[in-house]
Amino acid sequence: MAEGVMHYTKDGTPYKGATHKMPNGEVHSGATHSPLSAKLFHFEELSTKAKEKAMSYGKGKKKKGK
Repeated sequence: MAEGVMHYTKDGTPYKGATHKMPNGEVHSGATHSPLSAKLFHFEELSTKAKEKAMSYGKGKKKKGK
């Protein structure tokens, strides 16, 4: 997995912690899979409402001109 790429919960809350990649390519929370693991998302994958929440944390903002 690429280091330095932000991950978010479905509602747009930034996730900071261990992650693991599932066989289907999804990224989930936790170093290994458990019943508490949750699917994580990249900014581009979030809904419009979730992107707004992510941006309210100061993350996910794109630089002008890019």
